[in-house]
Amino acid sequence: ERFGLDLSTAYSKCMRGMEEVKIRDNRVTEAGKIIDEDNTRLSIQKGLYDDARAERNECCKKLRESEDEISSLKRKLKLMHHEIEELEEDVKAKDEAIMKECYQYNRISKSAA
Repeated sequence: ERFGLDLSTAYSKCMRGMEEVKIRDNRVTEAGKIIDEDNTRLSIQKGLYDDARAERNECCKKLRESEDEISSLKRKLKLMHHEIEELEEDVKAKDEAIMKECYQYNRISKSAA
């Protein structure tokens, strides 16, 4: 009878232990699923981060190119402005020369008449 009681107690402990192992296995399985889901989310976030970083780098590159183009256009504008001033001075000098020639021509025409 004592062996039967010991056997029954041992069997109960064994069953409880197996039940605990089953529960822990389920917890491990659930934790594994959560880790897999987290890894999937992490992978998606990493992809989004990489996309955003690539887009930022592309924007920075375009910004530098635009700044270089603006700088180049400013230099060209300055040169054109200087050239326009020179041409205006040339036109003014030629206008004065033409006016002087017209004045002399008119003066000579009147004195000859």
